[in-house]
This record gives sequence, C-alpha cells and structure tokens, in this order.
Amino acid sequence: MFHVLGFTNMEGSNQPHKEEESVIRTMASDIKRLSKKGAPPEGLPVFSMPEKEQEKIKEEEGGKVVQQIRQEPEAKKEEIKKNEQRKDEEPQDKKKPMKLVMIISIIVLIAGGLGGFVYWWNYLRVIPPLPVITHYECQDSQCISINGEGTDQCQIHQDCEPVEPIEPVIPEALMPIHSTNTIEFTEQDNLIEKIAAIELEKNNIVNRLIVKKDNQILNLLDLVSILNLVIPKNISSSFAEAEIIGDNYTLFLYKQTQGNRLGLVIKIAQSETLATNLKDWEITMTNDLESLLLIEEIPPAFTEGFQDNIYRDIAIRYLNFPDPGLSIDYGIPDNKLILTTSQESMYAIISLLMPASEN
Repeated sequence: MFHVLGFTNMEGSNQPHKEEESVIRTMASDIKRLSKKGAPPEGLPVFSMPEKEQEKIKEEEGGKVVQQIRQEPEAKKEEIKKNEQRKDEEPQDKKKPMKLVMIISIIVLIAGGLGGFVYWWNYLRVIPPLPVITHYECQDSQCISINGEGTDQCQIHQDCEPVEPIEPVIPEALMPIHSTNTIEFTEQDNLIEKIAAIELEKNNIVNRLIVKKDNQILNLLDLVSILNLVIPKNISSSFAEAEIIGDNYTLFLYKQTQGNRLGLVIKIAQSETLATNLKDWEITMTNDLESLLLIEEIPPAFTEGFQDNIYRDIAIRYLNFPDPGLSIDYGIPDNKLILTTSQESMYAIISLLMPASEN
C-alpha cells in the first residue's frame, strides 16, 4: 500500500503554499529511516497501516523466526558433522608421532625408575649390621664377653669372684651326744661303707653322724632311702614333720667292746596305733633294717621272735642274734622311736633321754 505525503511550508503558515510534485514512498524506506533517526519530526503527518496489513506482516515475520529457530539446530548438526569429517580426514601420519612420543616417554620413565632404584640399592640403602652372637664367661675373676654361642656364666665381675659355700644350719640332736662326725656323700659313694670305716676313740660314747649331699643335710626320707631301709607307710606316717631339715631325726654310732653299733632316733607325732603297727612290722623288721647291722649277712636269730624288756620304765622289744653284742631293739621313750642294733646302745640312748634323776 502506498501513501501520498504532503509537506507544508515550514517557514510560515500564513503564506500560501504551492503544490509540489507528489512523491511516492514505500513503508520499508520510511521504517528504515525512522529506525535510524528515531521518531518522525514534529509536524509530519503519520498515517497508520491498516490492521489487516499489520497482522499479515507479523505472520510473515513470525514464520521467518520459527523457520530460523528450526534451522539453527540443523545448522549446528551440520557444523559438528563437518568438524568430525575434518578430523577423520586428518592424515594418519599426525597420530603416529603422538603415539611414538607417548611410548618413548613411558620407556624413559621406566628406565629412570629402574636406574633410581639401582642407585638407591647400591649407594643409598642403609644395611643394618648383623647381630653379633656372644656369651659371657669367667676368666681370671673377670666377666669376659666371648664371641659365639654358649651359656652365660656371669653378668658382672662380681659373679666371677669365688664364693664361700654357705654352711647349712645344723639342727640340734634329739638327745645329748658326746661327739659329732660329718660325712660328705655323693651319688658314687656307699654310705654304709663310709659309716663302717669310722673309728671312734673310746667305748660307751654316742657319736652323732651328720650326712651331707651337695653341702646340704639329708632329710629323713632321703636318709632312709640311701641307707636302703624299708619302713612301712603306717609307721612313717607317724613321724613328725621337720621344721629345719634334719631336726626330726638323729643318726648315731655307738662304740662298745664288740664294735660299733649304728642306730636311729626319730621324733614321733601323736599316734595311738604306733605300738600295734610296730609289732606287726616285726615279721619283716630284720630284713628291712639289715643295713643298720653293718654286717654282710644276717645270721639266724638266737631267739624265736621278738622278746619284751623294760629299762627305766620304758618298754623295749628286741631280737637277739648269736653274737651277744648284736640284736635289733626298738622302744618309744618321750615320743621318740629308737631303732638300734644292740641292747647296750639302747640302754645308752634311754639313759641320755631319761637321766637317772628323773626315774
């Protein structure tokens, strides 16, 4: 649609205007000029476009916009596709140098790592010294470290100084005695032979025997075992317990005209059946106490079975042998069991336990 625009004389409205030649303009040129210069100049008559024309133009422009919006994604897809084609079309020779560079880099890293490890292993690594095996021995009263395996004999020099053996406590005898002999006993020794070899100077004396092994006094059970004595359990159970090793017994040697007689005194705990048990033991007592006789072979008994005797109101049971100075006697004065090998030695021990003034 075209519009005819008439211009008036801008210098004055009272002067008659002359008609000018009509000019035909299109809407496009007017819109373009107005968009650049802004609003139309004042006094310029503006004609509006009919509504139908405006709607038609909007529909056309809207269609273009929609078409442009639809075409944009397709354009992008085309551009991406072209870029991928360009990458695919790149020569393969450009990718090979990159792979080669990566391979060489990996080889260099591995070689560098191995070289660093070898250098550390040979020059920087700290190797702890091997432990030295030693032991300590005493040499010239000094504790010396010796290389090699062995048993430690010391820790300090004082351990190598000679130590005097500590003497064991000698317990009191169970009755008064006249003298004492100490016998050092070892596993290789025969205790009976050592006792038989003792020589006493005078008759009618009671000599106490202290038996030691490894500088320790033997306890009663060890002594009975070493002497090869056999004492029934129902009798040994009546023995009193020792407070100090050796204080519950006294081994003695009595010298009389016929020779030495060996005997044993044992402290007894309270026992109501001890006398009966001792009588039952008489059947085997001779063989069980053979070692006390200090003879190689037991002679046949001179009497038939054990006989009764009394000395200072103490009941004694005895068995005589053909030798008038040899017998087996036992009695229980003052809660002490006496086992001896002659009547004379039995009387001597009872006399020491119960002097005549107490009778």
